[in-house]
Amino acid sequence: MTEDIRSTPEEAARGDIPAQFVQVIGVVVRGDTAVVAQLTNDVPPYEVETAYCHREGDGWVEGSSGNSTSGYLPTGEGIGTVVVWDEVPATAVSARFEYAGHEQVVPVERGCALAVFDDVKEEDAFVGGPSLVAWIDAGGAEEELPRFDPPEWVRAKFRKYLEREP
Repeated sequence: MTEDIRSTPEEAARGDIPAQFVQVIGVVVRGDTAVVAQLTNDVPPYEVETAYCHREGDGWVEGSSGNSTSGYLPTGEGIGTVVVWDEVPATAVSARFEYAGHEQVVPVERGCALAVFDDVKEEDAFVGGPSLVAWIDAGGAEEELPRFDPPEWVRAKFRKYLEREP
């Protein structure tokens, strides 16, 4: 079976879905890998999709995708880039994201907010890492979102998974 090589990560992520049914929210490329955040369907309700793509020769191939609003791209030994995004409520004009004392306030674009955090520990990328913490309206008022800080036993279990030999 030959892979379907496309010229951009966006085209690879879209795959066989007709272009009118896909709205790209953001693309993050790190080396030969990329995360594409996109909405599918031509009218609401949209379906969120985060696709992982990789470079193949002169083009891009989709590796996998899912209905999540985050993605992780390894960039070094035990670290990587995390992409976090979501659809916004009608009143939001921006969103606040946080990770390890770092904060990003990003504007709403195409009905979504997207943040990128580099140098995230691999463990944090999957358990308790960068997250969306508040929607912000035009007056500056924030609607804080619930936070989930996983208990240590969850982190320990995940740590064992990351330490396993492939």
